[in-house]
Order: sequence, then structure tokens, then C-alpha cells
Amino acid sequence: MSYADSMRTLCILALDILRSRAGDQSATTQLLQIVDYRDKLRDTIHRSSDYLQNLRSCRSMRDQLEYWNLLLHKSYVTAELCRPVLSHKRSTEPLVEALKQTCIESLADTVEAWLGLQKITKFAMYSWAGLHRALSSSLLLGLLGERANNARIRRLLDELIAIMVDIISGLDPMDVGGPIARSVEALQRLRLWEDRRERQRQEKLLDEMEEEGWTQFPSASSEGSTPLLLRGTDASSPHAMVQAVLWGNEYSG
Repeated sequence: MSYADSMRTLCILALDILRSRAGDQSATTQLLQIVDYRDKLRDTIHRSSDYLQNLRSCRSMRDQLEYWNLLLHKSYVTAELCRPVLSHKRSTEPLVEALKQTCIESLADTVEAWLGLQKITKFAMYSWAGLHRALSSSLLLGLLGERANNARIRRLLDELIAIMVDIISGLDPMDVGGPIARSVEALQRLRLWEDRRERQRQEKLLDEMEEEGWTQFPSASSEGSTPLLLRGTDASSPHAMVQAVLWGNEYSG
């Protein structure tokens, strides 16, 4: 399939996924539906042109732009599709664990795709759709504790933070949108917390965070916990916290 056909199919699947979530579903039905759509998303990429599947097959800058853009949106849709399993009660089931890993990998792929776009076009920074997907994916990875557990994710998040700090440092604060400013600040605080955790023992650090009024949420893939970095919120999940960081007081759940 061409780039246009692949993106069209991806958009249709994304809309179908949204419609499928409109009604109440049992946990089993939800899992089966996630697997079905996951396979359809994979098939979309497998039927795409070679250069849309492998960066090494790209022969021009346009090829690279289309490769990264398709990867960004396909990865984000896949991550959103699988996100409900992060809080699934039957978390020890092999299928649930596999879908959780797919979600984490897709979040990381979303960030990597945005970074790839950013290296070859300034449009990546000015496209809110792409930037939102990169920032929200980065925040969710950070809040789930994945930066501390995965070297690739640590590299991607650190690179994104460095790029964003460099970009906004040259702008008037009034020209930096609230969602961007809050997201970058939250990512920096998450990184600072993890660096401090490396230098200090868990019990002492948890006491400090409790005194500062920080809340906690269990890590998705390891023991321990990661601080949720907005005070005065009642967010009940990492996803809700991501929305609170992005939209501030405008987000109500």
C-alpha cells in the first residue's frame, strides 16, 4: 500500500476503535477486541510499501518523512488501543502481559518517531498532533516508571527533554503553550526524581515526597513506585495524570 492508503486505513481503524468503546464490555470481550485491532494495525503496516516498514529502504527525504509520520501515528493508536490493559486486574495472564508490553513499546516508538521527524523537519515542532502524541507518550512512560527500567526509553526521553528545553529556552514564556510548559516541567521533575532515587535509598526519599505532598502510583512493570507530579489533583490513573499535566485545571476527568 502507498503512504496515503496506509494512513487512510489507519484513520479508519482508529475511528472504529473509538466506536467500539462506546458501549459497556466485559473484560474478556475487551481483550479479544484489543487483540483483533492490534492484528489489523500490524497487517496495515505489513501491507505497506517497503520504505514505510524499514527506514533503510527510504531513498529520499520524502520517504523518511512518510516513514516516521506513519510510525508515529500507528504507534500512538496501538498504544491507545492497548492502554486499558495497564490497569487490568488479571495482570498475570500471558495475553495481558503481552499487550502491556505492546503498549509500552508503542509509546516508545511514538516518541522515537517524533524525534525522527524533528531531525528532518521543523514541522514536527509546529504540528500539535505530533507533538501532543510525543509528549503524552513520554509522560505516560515516565509516570509508569519505564525510564528507570529501560535503557532505550531513558535515551528517548532524555533526548526529547533536551530538545524541548532547547527550543522553549529561546522563546518568550508567553509564547510557550501551557500544555507544553507543564509537560516539559513534569518530565524534568520525573527525571530528577529518578536521579535522586539512584543516589538515595527508597525509604528516605519516600518520606521526603510524602512531606512534600506528592502522591504515588504503582509502576506498570517493576516493583516500587513513581511520583505523580501535580499537587492538588485527584487523578486516579497515570492516563488521568497525563491529561491533568497537559490541560491543567481544564481537565476534569
